[in-house]
Amino acid sequence: TSTGSVSTLDFESANAYEDFPESIQAQFRNAVDEHFDAATEKAGISAAVYQESQPSQNGYLWRYAKGKASSLAEMTVGTPILIRSTSKIFLTGLVLQQIDDGLYSLSDTLDSVMSDNEGYASLDKNVINPDVTVEQLLNMTSGIEHVQDYHRQEVSVLQGSSNWRPVDVVGLVILDFVSPGTYNYSNTNTMLLGLIAEHKGGQKLNELYKSELLDPLDLVALLLPQDGAPPNTAHPHDDLASYGSGSTGFGDISEASYYADWYQADGKIAWAAAGIITTPENMARWAFELFSEHGSGISSAARTSLMNSFVGPLVEVGPKKQQYGYHAAKRTLELTDSAITVYGHPGSGGGVVSDVYYSPELGMSISLVINSHSDARTRAEAHGKITHRDFDEIAWKIFQAYTSTDMIAPTPTPSVPPAA
Repeated sequence: TSTGSVSTLDFESANAYEDFPESIQAQFRNAVDEHFDAATEKAGISAAVYQESQPSQNGYLWRYAKGKASSLAEMTVGTPILIRSTSKIFLTGLVLQQIDDGLYSLSDTLDSVMSDNEGYASLDKNVINPDVTVEQLLNMTSGIEHVQDYHRQEVSVLQGSSNWRPVDVVGLVILDFVSPGTYNYSNTNTMLLGLIAEHKGGQKLNELYKSELLDPLDLVALLLPQDGAPPNTAHPHDDLASYGSGSTGFGDISEASYYADWYQADGKIAWAAAGIITTPENMARWAFELFSEHGSGISSAARTSLMNSFVGPLVEVGPKKQQYGYHAAKRTLELTDSAITVYGHPGSGGGVVSDVYYSPELGMSISLVINSHSDARTRAEAHGKITHRDFDEIAWKIFQAYTSTDMIAPTPTPSVPPAA
């Protein structure tokens, strides 16, 4: 898809949603404003809260945006934005549905699924273990490493290439694999799953997303670099010194980049792992359709497989320890009077921070995205910046505000914390 064909794409749903009561909307706004307004190093923020209602209704939706999408445009609720690794929960839906459709199984090895694929055949089998299973790729226990050092010449050459192929990203990995079994977050797992989905689905990944996941649900999302970025896509912001452009200070990465089309160049190494452009509205809706037993994003058998995947130890995913299942994370969130389970996936890097939170007890999902990023590792470094910790605090306040009302949601019941 060329950029021209997405220039008029509307990311806002035609569905008529119910409004949350104004008193709750005010609390949602305050939760966002409190953190965004206090930050000194920022561009824009976009948020959405979706709460499922009776099957005959479309549910409740709250959307909010403020700040800058770029030097020329304000952030709006319809502004498309990169969601980075939050993209992974689209892939888990597609892969688990393909498995339920009988195209392959969780226990199949990479080699058995891909042996007749030309691109796969070209990969170094000392680096890409042919004996890992689809399940080990899904739960990040494959032992296959991620791409090292994005400043390498080979990476830059691929980003500028007009003959890009998804398998080329996997070819950038240079460290030998280690024995599978231990959790190690690596985007190469996701890239390999993307290759499997394309090979068995018989279409490009962006086309599979559109036909299998998005169109049936009236959702809109694009996948770089197979899709082009719409002209109004929010620009990413970060410390420019980290990007080798010769510029310094906080600013717009895409304008400082020496690539003519930053989104296409970035997408060539982000692709399945971190290359989706959408809006919080679409993300909040997808989280419900994927995780909720009332959702229709995937079959009930595929969803049962996903929900049964959170069996490992607590690991670092974003700022919090969580259980990592099939390309999704699970944790318990302690509210004032109850505990709720939260499913989702954080995303960050390259000028963006994203997260999505779905609570089955509340039937509610929250999506938060900012077009700025910081590598802050301590509270001191994070001063004045917006990080995943801020997102967690915003989400907590939104969930808390909702549980403090007499709306139609079921009364949340304490959930059992995941085993440590």
